[in-house]
Amino acid sequence: MSDWIIAPLVPGGSPPTTQPRPSRGGAGTPPADPEGRRELDLRRTPAPDPGKLPPIRLRHLRRYCTTVLDHKGRLTCGMVFDVLGWEAGTRIDIAVHAGTIVVRGVRGGEYRLNVRRFLHIPVAVRRWCSFGERELVLVRAVPELSALVICGQENLDRALPDPRRLVDAARAVGVHVEDSGGGAPDRAAEAGGAVSRPAAGSAGTGRGRRG
Repeated sequence: MSDWIIAPLVPGGSPPTTQPRPSRGGAGTPPADPEGRRELDLRRTPAPDPGKLPPIRLRHLRRYCTTVLDHKGRLTCGMVFDVLGWEAGTRIDIAVHAGTIVVRGVRGGEYRLNVRRFLHIPVAVRRWCSFGERELVLVRAVPELSALVICGQENLDRALPDPRRLVDAARAVGVHVEDSGGGAPDRAAEAGGAVSRPAAGSAGTGRGRRG
């Protein structure tokens, strides 16, 4: 309820009148425009709807990295080694499975990290898994098993969402898109196999076999 000022009773004067107290610029409605125009109160303007939000990501321990096998078959990834607690001189064993190199930290292991914490992969192991010289590989730490898994980047293509579908389905933030459940079409496949594939026996596939 607004405050009102009542004029005092003065003998012989005009009758009592009431008038509204001037606004002090505090909480409440903004002061009226002398020309009668309405002003937008930004404090009461609703925020725009951002649309359907994606699930909240939960950060987890850094267990992945990419690194390069040098010309001597060595690799290093200090961040992953820190997660495993592997220091220089840590004894390890190296095995293979399904084209993947598995390194486990064990007492009395046949191999060990050198003083610079470089891990050397024997040439026989690299050839068995078709890893070439200076190839970029994906490294994954398994702390609960004190193990390290080394695999080719083709595993990312199988595990991650199809990037072409993500590009086709991408929309600006706040734009509502009806989800039909079927996903965006694979345009490269519809174009009649526009994605190039290496021919049989080419250099990209003829380095050996994977486990």
